[in-house]
Amino acid sequence: MSARSPIISLRDGLMQKSIDSHFRSAGNRGVAQAASIIKAWNLWASNRKGTALQWQADETFPLPV
Repeated sequence: MSARSPIISLRDGLMQKSIDSHFRSAGNRGVAQAASIIKAWNLWASNRKGTALQWQADETFPLPV
């Protein structure tokens, strides 16, 4: 997969509901969406490209840079 803007990747993932599709409960979906937004922000703020925005429950919650 080619590197692309994390903001576009986030938009596409949220529109296609692929960012949070692995969570069944609505509460966890919101947490997954928030974590993905922070991951996209961190990539964008550090001027990096990437599409690895999906957050797993066993990961540490990301902190904004």
